[in-house]
Amino acid sequence: MAVWYPVDTGLFVTASFDQYVKVWDTNSTQVVMDFKMPGKVYSAAMSPIATTHMLIATGSADVQVHLCDIASGAFTHTLSGHRDGIMSLEWSTSSEWILMSGGCDGAIRFWDIRRAGCFLVLDQSRSQLGRRPPFLEGTSDKIWSPLSITYICFQNIWLQC
Repeated sequence: MAVWYPVDTGLFVTASFDQYVKVWDTNSTQVVMDFKMPGKVYSAAMSPIATTHMLIATGSADVQVHLCDIASGAFTHTLSGHRDGIMSLEWSTSSEWILMSGGCDGAIRFWDIRRAGCFLVLDQSRSQLGRRPPFLEGTSDKIWSPLSITYICFQNIWLQC
């Protein structure tokens, strides 16, 4: 997968099953930085509004969200809580500190990266809908699950897990 760096279109980020997240310079078409991840990388995201950090959030098979800092070239945070691979990540469009992650465990977690632990969990396996509801359920800002694919809309951002 590839993600444009929101502040500078001269950079973009790729993430892949080879366990690397790479930052590319579009002018030279060269990798300028890479991060070796502990498992296949399924998702990567960068905040479109961040002014105080240059973090890449990554979701992988190792069940943790890793935050990589482009400014320093180091890992800054590891967010733990999912019980299976993390397939989807999205940063809030109203706060540069809020990150949402969706995992194969059926949970969507909301993180404020300034604090330890997530502040909200929507867990499909513990919902009244069950694991495989027959019909689409919900409203424009609630969770629904067509045949075990879970979606949520939060601040006009759709997240799939």
